[in-house]
Amino acid sequence: MKSNRKSARTTVKAIALGALFFGALTLVSIFLLVQAMDPCISLPLDCAACEKPTNLYRNPQPVIIEGYSDDCMEPFVTGDGNYLLFNNSNSPFVDTHIHLCKRVSKNHFQHLGFLAGSLSKSKDMAPTIDAHGKMFYTCLRSYQKDGHSIYCGNFAKEKLTNISLAPGQISGQKPAEINMDCDVSKDGNTLILSRAHFSNYLLPPDKSDLLLAEKENGEFRIDPAKQGLLSRVNTTTLEYAPCQSADRLELYFTRASKKPVDGARGKPEPYFRIMVARRQNISAPFDEPEKIETLDGFIEAPTVTDDKGELFFHKKVGDKFRIFCAERKTEK
Repeated sequence: MKSNRKSARTTVKAIALGALFFGALTLVSIFLLVQAMDPCISLPLDCAACEKPTNLYRNPQPVIIEGYSDDCMEPFVTGDGNYLLFNNSNSPFVDTHIHLCKRVSKNHFQHLGFLAGSLSKSKDMAPTIDAHGKMFYTCLRSYQKDGHSIYCGNFAKEKLTNISLAPGQISGQKPAEINMDCDVSKDGNTLILSRAHFSNYLLPPDKSDLLLAEKENGEFRIDPAKQGLLSRVNTTTLEYAPCQSADRLELYFTRASKKPVDGARGKPEPYFRIMVARRQNISAPFDEPEKIETLDGFIEAPTVTDDKGELFFHKKVGDKFRIFCAERKTEK
C-alpha cells in the first residue's frame, strides 16, 4: 500500500495542474511542444445536444477595473458585492497571484493591488469566501511535497491572515488527480471541489467532476454517500469552477468539451458554457443543469452575489481575459 501511494504521489507531482507545471523543461522546449500539440486532444466530446437553455442572466457587460489592465481570471465577488477578487493569468510563463478590488459603482471597481498576505512563491488562484470571512483558494506552495492544493485563511480588513491547509482529507489519492478549485458555502460547512485528471500534463484535463465535501468536527470530508446530490451535474465532459448561491439552491459551474465546427472537416474546437443547476431544498439532489445561453465565447468561472442579482465570470477578449457581469432576469 505504501509503495502504491508513493508511486501515485510521484505521478501526481509530474502532472500537477496540467500546463501549470513543466519541471525541468526549458521555456523554449515548452513553447515548441505546446505549439505542436492540439489543445483539443484531451477535451471530451460534446454532449450539448441534451442541454436545456435558460436566459436566467442577461446583458453581460465588461467590468471596468480602474488601475489594472492585465488578465483577469477566476473572479469571486463578496456576498454584498463590495469586493471583487481575481487572479491574473494562470499561464506557466507568469507569476499568478490573487488581486483585490473595491466597488466604485455598477460594473466599476478600483484595483487595490495584490491581496495582502496571500502571496506565495507558487501560484495562488481561484478565491472563495464564506460569510464569516474564511477564504479558500488554490495554492501550489506545497503541492510537490504533499499533493495538497486547497488552502484557507481569514479575510478581513482587505488582507488575508492565518493561512493553512484546508482542514480534512480532501485531496485526490489517485495518480494524475488534483483539486483544481473549489467553492465554499456561506455557512462555511460545505465545499464543492473540482477534481481533475490529467493524462498529459501539457494539455487540459481529460476529466473533471465536482465533488461535495462537508465539515464534520472541524474537518471537511468527502462522503461517497453524499455524491448523489451531484449525479445530474457530472457528465463525461469537464465540470469545474463551481459557485453555490447563498441559499444553496443553485449551483453554477463551467462545462467544457469539444465539438465539430459547423460545415468544416477540420479539427473540432473547444466549447465552453456556464451552467446552472437548481433544486427545491438543500437536502435534494440538483436538477438537470441548464446552459445560460445569453453568455457565450471562451467563458469560465461564474460567481454570484448573495441576492443573485449579478453574475460575474471571465471571458477571453482578443488575447486577454476580462471579467464580465450579467444581470439576473426579473422573474414575474
